[in-house]
Amino acid sequence: MSLLSPFSLVVGVLTLALAAQQGSAWLVLKTEGDLAQRARRTQMGAQIVVVVAWLAATALAFAGSLPAIDNFKTNLAAWIGPVLVVNAIFFGFRATLIGQQFRAFVCSSLTIAFLAITAATALYPNLVPAVVPARSLTVDNAHSSDLTMQVMLVVAVVGMPIVLALHVLHLLEVQGQGPPGQRQLLRQGGAAPAARAGAAPAARAAPQHGEGGTPLAQFLNTHGPE
Repeated sequence: MSLLSPFSLVVGVLTLALAAQQGSAWLVLKTEGDLAQRARRTQMGAQIVVVVAWLAATALAFAGSLPAIDNFKTNLAAWIGPVLVVNAIFFGFRATLIGQQFRAFVCSSLTIAFLAITAATALYPNLVPAVVPARSLTVDNAHSSDLTMQVMLVVAVVGMPIVLALHVLHLLEVQGQGPPGQRQLLRQGGAAPAARAGAAPAARAAPQHGEGGTPLAQFLNTHGPE
């Protein structure tokens, strides 16, 4: 039952409100009429819940002296995340009120990102805290070995340019701006289905002009009932 503490429940409400805020902001951008108005009202309600839930979670963390606030007590740079969250929430709510829906969607996305940064700052150096602190998963005991990191760095430096070049080449081919030989292949590939589509009706119509018709018709005419 320790997992169902007031702090964890409030964080759950905050997460749900963030999802509702983000989804409704997207709906406002992509819909019109009554649905867009309903989504806008939901968005404003979700923004209010986000503010209340975040303030409540912060108050509970400080009131209960939870480990999540230790970094904020000792490191001034840890407050960068919360300051960014305040700005994103404020400008997001302002954009919603004055009808700047794209800015509201961007601010909603930034709110989620900045809250994630705040949570990571609060947990550092832990990634997955355990009841017994010595068993927690931290940035020190969770990372790969130095040799693995070096190998992955070489793979990324060599492989990523190749992957990006292939994606760019494919995009140019789709847009018809690739090398001449590849554009010719694309034109042939695009013309072949049309030729086959045009040939199919002719093939179906050809037997009608024949004297004996199709082989099935000839068989029925020869062996059918007299």
